[in-house]
Amino acid sequence: PRNSTCIRPLSTGRPRLMSKIEHRSSCSLVSKLQRLQTVGATAIDLSSLGLDVPDIDGDLKSVMTELGATFDDDGVPRTFNNARQAVDALSSGVVLLDRSHWARLRVTGKGALPLLQRLTTNNIQALKPGSGCDTLLLTPGGAALDLITVLVAGSFAMLLVHPAAVGAVMAALREAAATAEGEGVQVQDVSARCCMLTLLGPESDNILKELGGDSFALIGAQYGTHTLFKFRDAPVMVVVGCGLAAPGYTLIADESVAGELYSVLASKGCILMGEDEWECARIVDGRPAPVSELGEQYSPLEAGLYHAVSEGKGDFVGRAALLERHGELGRTERELWGIQAEAPVWPGDAITLNGVTAGAVTSSTTTPAGTHVALGYVAVRGAQAAPGAQAAEGTAVMVGSVPATLAAIPFASRTFLSELMGGLSVSGVGAAPGAMAMVKRAEEAREKALAEAAAAEAEKQAKLKEMQDRLASWQAQQLGTTGGL
Repeated sequence: PRNSTCIRPLSTGRPRLMSKIEHRSSCSLVSKLQRLQTVGATAIDLSSLGLDVPDIDGDLKSVMTELGATFDDDGVPRTFNNARQAVDALSSGVVLLDRSHWARLRVTGKGALPLLQRLTTNNIQALKPGSGCDTLLLTPGGAALDLITVLVAGSFAMLLVHPAAVGAVMAALREAAATAEGEGVQVQDVSARCCMLTLLGPESDNILKELGGDSFALIGAQYGTHTLFKFRDAPVMVVVGCGLAAPGYTLIADESVAGELYSVLASKGCILMGEDEWECARIVDGRPAPVSELGEQYSPLEAGLYHAVSEGKGDFVGRAALLERHGELGRTERELWGIQAEAPVWPGDAITLNGVTAGAVTSSTTTPAGTHVALGYVAVRGAQAAPGAQAAEGTAVMVGSVPATLAAIPFASRTFLSELMGGLSVSGVGAAPGAMAMVKRAEEAREKALAEAAAAEAEKQAKLKEMQDRLASWQAQQLGTTGGL
């Protein structure tokens, strides 16, 4: 079957159920929450904040049902029937998304980090407690099973895994743990014991400030940074990062408080989002998914996942295959690109550049605004590349019989972070998705600042010259007058 999501435009007005939750706040936060506190730090008393909790009780699914969610057969919330509002809020507001169907794997034991260091592509042993990063678990043949987020705590590592890859990832981890004699590594799937909620969008910081105050330690922190809080005496891990190249946070909470935590976040003005809208955002952002963009026929470097590979860490499973495939790490013959088409396109459709078949569509969708977008791999060099053609933003292509253009994808990094950064310092970049776009924005900001400084200096010099000319003219007049006397 064709892996495509079509989302129809809907009203941009505030949904009735959002208004409902905002106006049903009848219980004070003190009676429901008591305290939100950083573990090991001074408790934050929320009674002074004047916040209310909606009068909605029940587990997470019951809460989302009352708020208008439509679920699939696996119990995943597909949509809240507000697609356009949800997608628009990604760039101008804040979205609340339940990602509890993603797996949370807990890896414990003294050999946990060395095991992940050997198995995956990033430098896991460089992580300190309270930090994290994205990494890739590869097959010996160099195929990516998944792009995994690793969060290192004091006594364990938490792995966030795409639902389509959890079986393969669990099998690989347990096989490796079984052969690591004496290291005592244990791998547990703790997904059923906790929920995973995500805040996405530029207003995410404001939501956390409402809950934790202006001193909230994660505001502006590097990707993967995380800390533990208490919500009604239950633990909540708050993580910098939202799964896309966008501002946001991920909250992993005990299942016992999942519904109430979701209610509180929703009551703060978050726009509710389901899996259909997430899939649309994923494609526009360019995050590769297992099966669609990650698998035996694709390299993770072709997918633009340089931020998840540490080129200097030494050996890891699949490294030899990557070197054999690319000659050297960093050189690829294909790249994952975004596509904007004039009509719907479908996975498997050929991408033609200058009359030469250069690739194929891997995922596609129609945005709530009616734009037809897709992801696809395009040959950029080598035998399959179109002679004399260059893959660049705006390059005209054909997808099947549909005219289209190539579009940059924010999630992708096309070079290693050490090469990308050079001498540029960008707060919060780290080994983050979208680092390339962040650095580009920082470079543009720096160039703009330099241009503004140059313009200000030129204006200053022009005014100084004007004053000097006026002074010289006045002095000449004075000399002429004196001479006349």
